[in-house]
Amino acid sequence: MVEVTSEVVRPVNINIGKNKFSLIAPDNVAVTSPRLSGEVNINESEMVFAGFGIVAPEYNWNDYKDLDVKGKTVGRANK
Repeated sequence: MVEVTSEVVRPVNINIGKNKFSLIAPDNVAVTSPRLSGEVNINESEMVFAGFGIVAPEYNWNDYKDLDVKGKTVGRANK
């Protein structure tokens, strides 16, 4: 059993071509990873948007349905 918590102490920087975005957690971005590591760096990864990231089969709702996320970084709405 593992407990995973996220404490982002620096801005999350996203570069898309010449455009640069700096997001502050937890106000602008929530950061999680399935990897058990002290730090995760993601370079050269395609980003896909997954709505709120909700999977609720009881309501026939799946934000990931038909969305190819393998090997990509998933962005989703936080609020």
